[in-house]
Amino acid sequence: MHSKTCQTRLEQWWREYWTPPATDDPVQWAEAELQFSSRSSAYPGPYRANRTPYVKQVLRDYADPNIRKIVLCWSAQSAKTTTELVGLAYSIANNPGPAMWVMASQQQAQSFCENRLQPLIQDCPSLAKHMTERKNDFKVTELHLTRQTIALQGAQSPQQLASRPIKLLFADELDKWPAASKKEADALSLALERLKTYRDHKAILSSTPTTESGPIWQE
Repeated sequence: MHSKTCQTRLEQWWREYWTPPATDDPVQWAEAELQFSSRSSAYPGPYRANRTPYVKQVLRDYADPNIRKIVLCWSAQSAKTTTELVGLAYSIANNPGPAMWVMASQQQAQSFCENRLQPLIQDCPSLAKHMTERKNDFKVTELHLTRQTIALQGAQSPQQLASRPIKLLFADELDKWPAASKKEADALSLALERLKTYRDHKAILSSTPTTESGPIWQE
């Protein structure tokens, strides 16, 4: 690689590394920076929190360093996953760290990555600039960005949930996850254990509730 190119990339990395996290309101940031395409949203175009105004406090709590866990016990089709996506996007741009997005099955996690997460990153300049030039870094099971790795996992594979330290956990549709077995702890407990390495970790747990004894209602 040409020495001048190396120097330019090193300078870019240095500036990004030493740039402090954004202090802007995350709602304002999302509305200024995020674009949802028709590939991934029923409302293509700039993100607008006023469509579901109750998400604004959630996003502000997500950016609050004193809050470690957020629980979204909401009805179906109430913007749970979109709100989590906005939170992850905010982290990619402003406060990156190893992240894991967990769904009920590996197939669902891969489909979500391909149809919602990847398009969001590709279509928003403030996120796309963190993509690398290596095609193998942008897969449906793991995304390697310049400052962050995002793993996509299914809750039916407990060994995968216990294999890496993470700073950010997104537990989507928790009540659809498989129950614990006699050999393994439940998937949520295993995933939450991965957060302990990072003092500034964050977990978002979301689901449509099923029963009072269901995981999301208990949380």
